[in-house]
Formats: sequence, structure tokens, C-alpha cells
Amino acid sequence: MKYSVWLGVVAGNLVLIGGGAPLLRAEELPAEYRAAVTRGLDWLAKVQQRDGHWEGSGGQYQGAMTAMSGMALLMEGSTIRDGKYAANVRKAVDWMMEHAQINGLLGNAHRANERERYMYGHGFGLLFLASVYGEEEDSERRKKLEDILDRSVQFTGKAQTSRGGWATSPTVVTWKAMTSMKGR
Repeated sequence: MKYSVWLGVVAGNLVLIGGGAPLLRAEELPAEYRAAVTRGLDWLAKVQQRDGHWEGSGGQYQGAMTAMSGMALLMEGSTIRDGKYAANVRKAVDWMMEHAQINGLLGNAHRANERERYMYGHGFGLLFLASVYGEEEDSERRKKLEDILDRSVQFTGKAQTSRGGWATSPTVVTWKAMTSMKGR
């Protein structure tokens, strides 16, 4: 699947997520909310693990927590190159790329605490990595990121249920697809 196809999938999801909500740039945030948002983002940066991931209590949902935390930092205006949280974003991208499976799954469904809701982490991870793709200037790294995104979109398509949606936990079809290909 080529870049234009998965970009279309991600763009379509962004439209659905946005649902017509008014766009608000970081510098347009009302003053009464800025301090709270800054404290929240600073806290995210502080609790990021050394290897670049975030996790829920008990080490749960590392993929989902990393992707959503990375998205929050991106929404502040930081990128993988610039901004107050650029180093945090870059570390999160590195972690997500390192944990991308050969079958396209973003995350690790072989971890007991990730298996039951692996599609959440995968979906959020796909959105996060697609959001940083255009900022990557290193051609080798960009090519690797494109490959990960291509495989992730293919995995998403294969994980669709016969009813047209996506299960949040393994179905027989997706579990067989996940376990038939060795992860990285």
C-alpha cells in the first residue's frame, strides 16, 4: 500500500474525529487554560520513560499511552525537530518504531497486558506516526517510517471484522494473522 493510500485512510479518520469542531491553534488557547495545559504537558514530559514510552498503571497499554502522549505534545506545537517537547516527541517516535511488528501491528500483542486491547494502541500509534512522517528529514529514517506505516495500514485492513468494524481485542482472524508472522 502506498503513502497516498494510507494518508487517505488517516486523513479520513482525522475528519471523523474532528467532527467539524472549530480549529484552535496552541497560541489561541484562552489564557485561563494555558497554565493548566502547560502543567499537564510538563508532567507528561517528566513521566516519560527513559526509553521513550509512557504506560498506564502496572505498565499497561504502553503503545496507546505513548501514542496519545506524543499526540498531546504535537498538539502543543512541538515536532520531532522543534519546540519545547521535541526531544520527548522524538523519543516516543523512536520507541514506536522500535516496537512496530513485522506484520504491521504497532505495539506488542504478545505482552499479556497489551493483548486484550491491542487495536487501541495500534490505531493511536498509526495516527501518531502518520502525524510526524512529514517532519522527518533523515531520508533513511523516513523510508523506515514509511515502511512501518505501510505495513500498519495493511494490518489495519486485515484486522477488520466481517461486520465492517474493528474489534478492540483479538478476533480469531486477527489473532491468527498476528501469530503467524513473527514480530520484531
